[in-house]
Amino acid sequence: MKIAVIGAKGLPAKQGGIEHHCEELYSRIVRQGHSVDLFARSSYTGSITIDKYGIQGVKVISLPCLKVKGMDALLSSALGAIASTGGRYDIIHFHALGPSLFTWLPKVTTTAQIVVTCHGLDWRRAKWSKASSALIHLGEKAAIRFANQIIVVSEELKSYFTKSYGIKTEYITNAPSSLGESDPNFQYGRSLGLSPGKYIMFLGRLVPEKQPDVLIKAFQTLKPKGLKLVLVGGTSDTGEYTSELVDLAADNPDR
Repeated sequence: MKIAVIGAKGLPAKQGGIEHHCEELYSRIVRQGHSVDLFARSSYTGSITIDKYGIQGVKVISLPCLKVKGMDALLSSALGAIASTGGRYDIIHFHALGPSLFTWLPKVTTTAQIVVTCHGLDWRRAKWSKASSALIHLGEKAAIRFANQIIVVSEELKSYFTKSYGIKTEYITNAPSSLGESDPNFQYGRSLGLSPGKYIMFLGRLVPEKQPDVLIKAFQTLKPKGLKLVLVGGTSDTGEYTSELVDLAADNPDR
């Protein structure tokens, strides 16, 4: 089969759950004998013009976009949807609800099967303005109307689509991504004042919907003896929230 992918920032995966998801998924699909073209954002790949390169057998096609919050995703998804109409693809796979706003384009102009993977209800995220949230929510409506299949990554999302739209989605459990070799001597951890097996770690984006603040408060309330709490992750246009987390943890010596 020939597959097009729209919605990921690009490859290789440097950040973002969707990018790591795509790197793990499509490299395996390629090894099974299929062809995969992933339409990427120039703001992520660093390419100034349209560029093509391979990552683990996946052809990455970098498309120009505006490096402006929200606009880069919107423009690259639109261009990817347009480009996919001329590729004679068997499957066009959209990731996330925002990019799904453009599912209608290949649906009405090609014979490809349209697949959408919903990684979360992005329109609920605090970082988006009301206008951006409305567009993303519209992408959800488009996915419902134009996708041949919607994949979700949690039972909660499956329940949401059933209750909200009365449709059946396909829940596929995400396996942990492959990891590099760990440090057997735990040198980096020790440099942070940690001991093996003596810490609780949060790993993910520091954003309100993941609620690391709740974890900090729970840790401060329980005060587990001999354990430290470690938060690892970057921001996602949430600098103010990250500052609040730092202030919240400031009086905790075991953070």
